[in-house]
Amino acid sequence: MDTPKNDQVENDAHGNDANSKAAADETAAEKAAADKIILELEFAQNEGLGRIFVEDIHVDGKNIYIAGAGLSISTDEGKSWVKKISKDGLASNLISAVYANGPQIYVAHGGSIPQPNFGGLSISTDGGDTWINKTPIDGLGSLGVNDVYAIGSTVYAATDAGLSISIDGGLTWINKTTYDGLGDNKVKSVFAQGSTIFALTSRGLSISQNGGRSWSRKQPYNGPGPIYHSVYGVGSAVYVGGNFGVAISIDGGNSWTWSTIAKGFGRPFHFKRWRHDLDQ
Repeated sequence: MDTPKNDQVENDAHGNDANSKAAADETAAEKAAADKIILELEFAQNEGLGRIFVEDIHVDGKNIYIAGAGLSISTDEGKSWVKKISKDGLASNLISAVYANGPQIYVAHGGSIPQPNFGGLSISTDGGDTWINKTPIDGLGSLGVNDVYAIGSTVYAATDAGLSISIDGGLTWINKTTYDGLGDNKVKSVFAQGSTIFALTSRGLSISQNGGRSWSRKQPYNGPGPIYHSVYGVGSAVYVGGNFGVAISIDGGNSWTWSTIAKGFGRPFHFKRWRHDLDQ
């Protein structure tokens, strides 16, 4: 009876050795991957890119804008970078989103952790050389701005206290709230095409087809506990990203289908922002 017992102990020992080796190999692989990432980040910073904390990326021709802990700008497709921070005129180093069209740059100051000094919206009309900063004193809904989008001189700012709209390039603002028909005052993302505005709030999608005068409310996802992050539209197609994956409508938001993990979508919790100008 002792022999099988000893054999079992020996087999267990071998199994433990194999498990330990596999764990060690896995740890070594993870360390190698982490070291590679660190080297890549150090390389990026040495090339002039700002601190590697990316909230948003916008591309306009050869110009690349990266928002995070400051704003990094490349005018040569990423070969070289300049960094813009508060000492250069930005309202804050906490940047949640960026949008640019030619020399006009709009920088939204906000984040997932509310702070009293987010800064509002920074605007440059000369490619980032100088900045003006807009706050609730100018009519902006809140100092916390989660997203920004522009069509010509019309600018949309998704704030923690409504959707702010400017028709003069950001000089003056009006603010749309639940009083005007929005689903919620916390607006997380905004996109527009023509006179149609898509404002993604904490409680779903609000759509205006007349420049913000009136709104209809849509619920892109009917599963438990959706957390919405971003919205984009092309023609009658609307895409909404959240912790569930992507909700897709091909009829302007009247009906929806979902791409989730079960349908082959990647980890949806990592899906934070759908950059607006994918069609450029």
